[in-house]
Amino acid sequence: IKQRLGKDFPISCRINGADNIKGGLTLADTQLLAPMLEEAGADVIHVSASVYGGYPSTIAPMAEEAGYFIPLAEGIKKAVKVPVIAVGKIHDPFLAEDTIRQGKADLVAMGRALIADPDLPNKIAHGRLTEIRKCISCNQGCLDREHNILLPVAQPESNVHLLCMQNPDIGQEYININPVKNPKKVLIIGGGPGGMAAARAAALQGHDVSLYEEAQKLGGQLNLAAIPPKKQAFKEVIEYLSCQSEELGVKTCLEIKVTPSLVKTLAPDIVILATGALPITPQIPGIYQENVVSAWDILQDKAEAGDKALIIGGGQIGCEVASLLVDKGKKVTIVEMLDQFAGNMGRVSRWYLLHKLTGAGVELLKNVTVTEIKGRDISIEANGNKDCLSGFDTIVFAVGSRPRNELETEIRGLVSEMHIVGDALQPRKALEAIYEGTKITRLFSTTK
Repeated sequence: IKQRLGKDFPISCRINGADNIKGGLTLADTQLLAPMLEEAGADVIHVSASVYGGYPSTIAPMAEEAGYFIPLAEGIKKAVKVPVIAVGKIHDPFLAEDTIRQGKADLVAMGRALIADPDLPNKIAHGRLTEIRKCISCNQGCLDREHNILLPVAQPESNVHLLCMQNPDIGQEYININPVKNPKKVLIIGGGPGGMAAARAAALQGHDVSLYEEAQKLGGQLNLAAIPPKKQAFKEVIEYLSCQSEELGVKTCLEIKVTPSLVKTLAPDIVILATGALPITPQIPGIYQENVVSAWDILQDKAEAGDKALIIGGGQIGCEVASLLVDKGKKVTIVEMLDQFAGNMGRVSRWYLLHKLTGAGVELLKNVTVTEIKGRDISIEANGNKDCLSGFDTIVFAVGSRPRNELETEIRGLVSEMHIVGDALQPRKALEAIYEGTKITRLFSTTK
């Protein structure tokens, strides 16, 4: 390349600092390799790590530490004279700056951070740090969609491009979101991710927006999502949307339950129903015993699990509650009707979670149906055979959720235009709720 294009043409060579698999390259190996690349003409060396199947993953999930490959870049920098680029979950500008200041790398690379906020470098340069939409490494709109893990969102056109929980405008920058000529009075019922996203988008378009939430704080189920171990980054989504609503003048009312009479009084032009979901209670004999609780009860500290816990339902919520309980020293068993656990999670996040659960000794029983609960025991059917599991102090059910949208029928005749978004429409993930909340406002903003 240098021979054809000349010495002034810069060449960046990206390498693994370590493969992180048995028999793969180690840092000691790549410290020998890097000087060879330098001698061959590489102007800068970009240090990533891992191969598919390696641990930790090349693309970090939320469970991985920030800047987890920086030590590898630091190791390569000691072996060469050319500049070295660090990469790997460097989403925080302070971490990026410290990496360079401390001499661990000469440059840092950001990928997902710029998907979440393409204007991040400019915001840093002008000191607008509170305005940054931080990537939280959820991978729901990027890596997971590439792996075709998530169900399609409600709008078919969105299935052809990248999405981002923090940046619902990604891939749709061409859409005009300038203030509308005829602002409308918009009432948003529910302050979860869908409602908060709708409030932000409607306010950006110049509408008069009021958001009502019956809980003491905004965030909806994102508050629950942030409770399991290493999931606290979901709070960043709440914080960003809350700050945006405040800056844009959204009138936020907490601890108020919306009723038909309140809707009449407020007289909105448009209502967006974003009231979320409620956990499904499985119709199993014995489900209403005192020692049987929902996963939401555990997450909200409304119930405390005993030393030995059984979780009915091995989807994402069930497995994450198990992760929370094992960190508290509980012995946990999960039973799941299907043939896989956490099947509704993205591939990398699922791998990290199951790796933790199996390492912690959680008993995972698949293709199992619970037929009855009797005290501390449960009756099950597995592959046509009946059996009993016994001795559980606490039984937790995590079998999904259902839309909470009964208010729709009560107020449908009171408003000329109403939309339902997020889990109130169909329980899914925050990605879909935020996308729908944003998308809906674009639709009604063009009406006369």
